[in-house]
Amino acid sequence: MYNQFSQVLLGYTGSTNTVRKFELDLALDEVGAMQESFFLNFSRLITKDQIKKGSVSITLGTGSWATPFAGTKVLTDVSASDTGGTTNTFGGDYGLLYSSDNVVRGLVFYQAGIAVLSTSSFDVMTDFLSESAGTKSVAQVFVSSSITGACDALRHRVQNISFNNTTEINSTIYFCRVPHNKYNHSSNPTYLSASTIRVKNVATDTPVAYITTIGLYSSQNELLAVAKLSEPLRKDPTNEITLRVRLDY
Repeated sequence: MYNQFSQVLLGYTGSTNTVRKFELDLALDEVGAMQESFFLNFSRLITKDQIKKGSVSITLGTGSWATPFAGTKVLTDVSASDTGGTTNTFGGDYGLLYSSDNVVRGLVFYQAGIAVLSTSSFDVMTDFLSESAGTKSVAQVFVSSSITGACDALRHRVQNISFNNTTEINSTIYFCRVPHNKYNHSSNPTYLSASTIRVKNVATDTPVAYITTIGLYSSQNELLAVAKLSEPLRKDPTNEITLRVRLDY
């Protein structure tokens, strides 16, 4: 599992194309590698396009198994921002997760929506996991427990995870000009009766229409998007209208 996440997020290195290891720094120089790690894979529905840099906070319980939150450790990416404090890798940008004593305890990959936690947060604990067979330290969990047991132990000690997500929205603005001599008649076929404007009482009256919808067409005259006005706009030969349409995608 470690190698699988590493291949996706860090890729390979060296002439032998060995899988990179996660490191508790931004150097990617194969120094200070994490040998064992916990992975928190957040739902794409929650992270959206990416996690906002500098907004991550993970509260872990460091108390006994019976009272895990009698002591807590908060990890944050305080050094990360849109202008620095991160490194770009195969899996996108990642930043460092610091504890309150300014020691790096993990990583967060912003675009991938994955946090990698070092086991160092739990190294001093003798009962990281408690089972019917007895208690185990975090090191023992990795060699003598199932993946399910290790996951249950971590979940038992996660008090809170919070972050802000970001969504990139592209916008294009179109200005649609309605000249005085166009669009004075409705495109609705019921507007006419025997080639006569049905809504007129006198044939010599000025034609009047109400604009309710704008259609955006391709160069091949294909309807691509439709915009609805908040209220109908009166249109007749005496006025011109310019409509501003914003397309978000």
